[in-house]
Amino acid sequence: MTRKAFSPDELAETPYNHGIVDNGNFYMAGQVPRDSNGNVVGEDLEAQTRKTFSNIEVLLDRVNKDLDDVAKVTVYIMGEQDSLNGYKTVYDEVFSEPYPCQTVIGTVPLGDSPVMIEIEAEVPME
Repeated sequence: MTRKAFSPDELAETPYNHGIVDNGNFYMAGQVPRDSNGNVVGEDLEAQTRKTFSNIEVLLDRVNKDLDDVAKVTVYIMGEQDSLNGYKTVYDEVFSEPYPCQTVIGTVPLGDSPVMIEIEAEVPME
């Protein structure tokens, strides 16, 4: 069994690993719109979604994959969910046919966090 954990410098420091490859499977922690200093990037859902996908691309690059390889995304939208247009705009820009499966869940923010979105991506390694 081989297991490799990584947390690229381009991503915010966390008490957990951003990604793990274990026995040919790639596991990704939910990504949020934070820069390498831990600051939230973006004041609206569209800007935060762009930063979150950018962070996902950093992780995918570490395993020689890209957004075209994503099979499924799980998305958590925090707070006001009157409009998912900001998320949908970016989703439509970063993905093309065949689109990945997706689950979008509306939830409440943790504490007073300004984070509006968290995304996990599933990518087959073989």
